[in-house]
Amino acid sequence: MLWPALDAGYQEEFGPVDPEVHRVASDLWPSAEHFALDVLHDAGAGFRLLKRAVVAVSTLPADRREQIHDLPAYLFRTYKRLVLAELEKLNGHRKHDLETREALHPLSIDAAEIERQILVAEVVHHLDPWAREVFENLTLGYSFEEIGRVLEANPQVIRNRFRLALRRLAASINRDSESATARTTRLRRNISESIKRLRMMRVRRLNPSR
Repeated sequence: MLWPALDAGYQEEFGPVDPEVHRVASDLWPSAEHFALDVLHDAGAGFRLLKRAVVAVSTLPADRREQIHDLPAYLFRTYKRLVLAELEKLNGHRKHDLETREALHPLSIDAAEIERQILVAEVVHHLDPWAREVFENLTLGYSFEEIGRVLEANPQVIRNRFRLALRRLAASINRDSESATARTTRLRRNISESIKRLRMMRVRRLNPSR
């Protein structure tokens, strides 16, 4: 499958196309095709998704385009996200089904579960961007092998690096927790000492001879 030329008669089904972005996509297409075959087992789907990525990048606001310093890398990342989204749909619309179940049974989620979800969201917020991306893909049901294909890295390396990130985060949380406990202990001790001093002052006022 060849990438189409951008000539006067070219019609893009997904929207307007920037010639420069289209040219970059032409260079990326061989790699994009292999990626689609590895992840989706469908080169045709990859072809359509790269065209959608081209339109998405072409229609970015001017200020956003100015912030792109590596257009090929940015375009390929956009394409990868579209491929992952397509893979999610092919795997049974898991996210959609989950949202549907929650909508049909809203009362099944108790306060403890809501609190747990809030805590998880707060913890994830403290992960670095790389670990957060891996975590989000895991929660969507992707395996380390699938994530490895997307990130073009060894799945075992990703698994070990992700576990290390979680250990570092846990250690940081424990340090914060210990610091908070220490601050609470000092505060209680200071309050106790202040109360003792006030009592002693009161006793002296009531009994000046002592």
